[in-house]
Amino acid sequence: MGRNAPNGLGLLVALANPHLRGKLVAALRSRGLDVHVPHDVDDLTRLLVREDGSVSPKGSVLVLDEAFIFPHVYEECERLRAAAQMPLTIVLLVERRTRTRSDWIGVDRILRLPVTVEDVGSTVLDLLAMPQ
Repeated sequence: MGRNAPNGLGLLVALANPHLRGKLVAALRSRGLDVHVPHDVDDLTRLLVREDGSVSPKGSVLVLDEAFIFPHVYEECERLRAAAQMPLTIVLLVERRTRTRSDWIGVDRILRLPVTVEDVGSTVLDLLAMPQ
């Protein structure tokens, strides 16, 4: 694993697409960033908050696709943000046919698929560079 992101930020990559996930994780780790890859929604929640209820230092930027949290995309984003009990920036990758809603709760950035690893990586790096 690499060093932690600037300002102690953590990165979580929760993508159902194994090809995109692998390439994005490799690209971010090649920059020396510590990336956590949850296996499912329960694992993601555990990474955001420890079982004893204390706030985890992981998870300040979360990249996920709607397939990872389908079918309750809107509710899950809000639930994940609440579970984090800390500032959490959520980048959601959505299928082109998905209608985005102005009231999409819990999502900070929406990227439409297909998207390149470079585009997602640039978005993540830009978010990490922003003051919390």
